[in-house]
Amino acid sequence: MSLFSGRLLRGDGAWMAVIGWWMLLLLLQLHSLGASFIRTWLMDRGLSNGRRRLMVASVMGAVVLGALAWGWREAPSPPQDWGDIEALGTWWVALSGTTPMAELLVPWRWVIRLSMTRDAGEFWALAGPVFLMVALHYVWVVRANVAFEEASVEAARAAVLESTRDRAEKRRATRTGSGQGRLFFPLRPIGAPWVALGWKNLAASGGWFRGRSIVVAIPVLLLGLLVGGVLARGTPGAMVMGIIAAVVLGLTVLVGPSNARMDLRHELGGSGWTVLRALPLTGWQIVVGGLLAPWCVLAAIQCGLGLVVVTFLEAPGELGEVGMVERGLAWLSLALVGPSVSLLALCLQNAGALLFPAWVLTPVGQARGGFEVLGQRMIVYMAQMMVLVLALIPAVIVGAPAYFVVAWILGKWAGFAAASAAAAVVLVLESAAGIRVLGWIWDRTDFSTERGG
Repeated sequence: MSLFSGRLLRGDGAWMAVIGWWMLLLLLQLHSLGASFIRTWLMDRGLSNGRRRLMVASVMGAVVLGALAWGWREAPSPPQDWGDIEALGTWWVALSGTTPMAELLVPWRWVIRLSMTRDAGEFWALAGPVFLMVALHYVWVVRANVAFEEASVEAARAAVLESTRDRAEKRRATRTGSGQGRLFFPLRPIGAPWVALGWKNLAASGGWFRGRSIVVAIPVLLLGLLVGGVLARGTPGAMVMGIIAAVVLGLTVLVGPSNARMDLRHELGGSGWTVLRALPLTGWQIVVGGLLAPWCVLAAIQCGLGLVVVTFLEAPGELGEVGMVERGLAWLSLALVGPSVSLLALCLQNAGALLFPAWVLTPVGQARGGFEVLGQRMIVYMAQMMVLVLALIPAVIVGAPAYFVVAWILGKWAGFAAASAAAAVVLVLESAAGIRVLGWIWDRTDFSTERGG
């Protein structure tokens, strides 16, 4: 964290940054460990996860809402334009500084300021309270009296029973054809085999992309867009919704590929690589089949979020009149660029799994890592982002002339769509070349000696 924040390289209080981030991560680690003890203690006494989460969320929500309501009289009036992010942030900072909200946030401010300060006097003034918080957490963790052996045996027995029950239900559902886990339509017995591989991963991605979920989600999304586009356009609430959708859309493009792991990262983490080796598929077909499911999921999410963005968010005034055609071209631009970048990013993620399996892969049954591997994850992520930025340069070089030519002839919105199409073609070609290279690596790698864990 000190390296990526720049403090370590500049030497601007580097030792304060190192100790501050160390204390912050240590505090989070100890708190997470202590919370796991409390969860085990509550589960041993019959409190289910759902009831525990509801109880904690209710208490925390009541405390936060009560503190905000108490200090509402001291806070300034909210901004008139909720689309003004700077004014909204200033108002929120002022609201968080009211009584008693400021007192509730004091421990957090101590920890954050300790890692951010550049003044030695302020650092040592904050070090005492922060070190005390770390010591209290350490005592809490050490003195936590949880019967780990008994709890582990009971948890293992319950896990075996639940796994056996789930397998029996799946077999019964498969025989009767009445399972709730079926996708929208079955595949035909003939066709490209790598499509079946992607379909299998899509079926394992969760219930959100099953048949019933799709049937319900599409009408709800279209109805919400229709109502919002007709009634709420131009209102502060619509602006906020459009901004939120734009931010989430950007996050799905940047960090979505690292989290959508229903690809080779999932297969190679366990024994799935042995099954893939036995399939009559070439290396590039294995890679395409692995990328298909996460790419379809991310593309569907990005297209839906793009509809929300172009429906609720108002375009800058210098772009002129904005009608249905302009909004359609804006959505087309988002639908072309977002999935294309995600496809290239997925290639880079799977390249990391093939080239550096011990750093990227997580064995089945183990957590993906906590705070102790945060630095390792950051190094891998930053390396992949640097390669992604370099790969985007050719797309920009091709897309910029396309924009200027088409915008000069048909207008700016058509120029955006043309530039997006040209950039998408370049990104897809780069991804195709990457898939060929990854297939070549797959054919020449022995994963029995390379997989992580």
